[in-house]
Amino acid sequence: MTENFNASRRVAARAAAFSIALCAGTAQAQTQLFPQTEIAPDQSDVLRLGTGAELEYHSNLFALPSNGRSDTILRVPLFIGFDRDFGRQKLRLDAQATPTKYFDNSRLDFVGYSAGGGWDAEWGRPAYTQAEVRFTRFRTPFSTSFVDNLEDRVLLRALGGFRFTPAWSVFAAVDQNTLDNSATLQRQNDYTFRGYEGGLRYEPANATDLDFFYRRTDGEYPNRQVTDANGNVLPGGVDNAFAQNALLARLTYKPSNEARVVGTAGYTKRDYDTFSQRNFSGVTLGALIEWPWTGSVTMRLNLVRDIAADTSINASYVEIQRIAFDPTIRLTGRTSLVPLLSWERRLYSGDPGFLISGLSERRDTLTRLGLDVRYEFARNVFLNGFAYANRRSSNYALFEFTDNVVGAGIRAFF
Repeated sequence: MTENFNASRRVAARAAAFSIALCAGTAQAQTQLFPQTEIAPDQSDVLRLGTGAELEYHSNLFALPSNGRSDTILRVPLFIGFDRDFGRQKLRLDAQATPTKYFDNSRLDFVGYSAGGGWDAEWGRPAYTQAEVRFTRFRTPFSTSFVDNLEDRVLLRALGGFRFTPAWSVFAAVDQNTLDNSATLQRQNDYTFRGYEGGLRYEPANATDLDFFYRRTDGEYPNRQVTDANGNVLPGGVDNAFAQNALLARLTYKPSNEARVVGTAGYTKRDYDTFSQRNFSGVTLGALIEWPWTGSVTMRLNLVRDIAADTSINASYVEIQRIAFDPTIRLTGRTSLVPLLSWERRLYSGDPGFLISGLSERRDTLTRLGLDVRYEFARNVFLNGFAYANRRSSNYALFEFTDNVVGAGIRAFF
């Protein structure tokens, strides 16, 4: 049972990390420079500390179609983490502050943060619980926002389950995601999403977790949408409240230290209180797949087809189709290359502005091509240098841009 519990905690942590990554996107990744999966090479450490620095140059910081303005950004993250077992319970806590300095646009200076934790527990033989909380602040990327905006997000989640065999159990969970924006034009994006799910879990003692469940999400926007995805003022405010129902399967499978499959797939249906023409129904999925190709090459593939709240100045959803490929190529025992190729299509199907105006629905395509070079300078000290090109094409020329990025960083753990 103890081995089963430990496997359960590992699987739950991986699934939670993947869910947060899908929801938060690249913007949060810029704040959380120390991902949980990379924090502690020595997992026996109860208390972990980390710091570092990252210097990043953008040729077109504000993602403009022409006459882009360059800038250099300095981030200096400070991290603390706590991870400990208490019998059949496990507590995880972490906090990171990331002071961020813009060399040419000092008005953008801010301190990002990510803080939270999780608690996993077994109560006797059959019952188990999981709880999670996360608070984050980061800047909305200028590639998706016309204005300078800081996002404050809160995630709360609780799950309880009961095993009726060693491998099978029933579970139920509730969660809440909230978003508050600092910019006046972005406040129509403020939301509260409340989720409820329940189903069956299959969890043998081999670090596999397979859930079959129904999920309901109620979305509330306290402020009505007043502009569309092109920045045009709507003739009247639109209420974006919705109800979403989904039948899903969620898998976490790690057959070895070098291979894993984490993902969710199923059928999702979203209904809006206004403008039913923008309702959505169809297959949604998100998957992260890693597998060793040779002894020195590990392949990594990320697939997404989902709907998500938009972070531009409109408060509706976009349909996202994404493929990202970033294998790790180990050149020596200390040096690795990580090439990156990603393609993403964003369809603004949920924006009522196109229905009201009769204009063509906005469709964007984003591509990224780059390379990250990583070097283990010493035990728990890591250096990296990176370069990549971001490009967005659109059926509205106003939103097309190219941004070339180069940078270098250092991370140290104690």
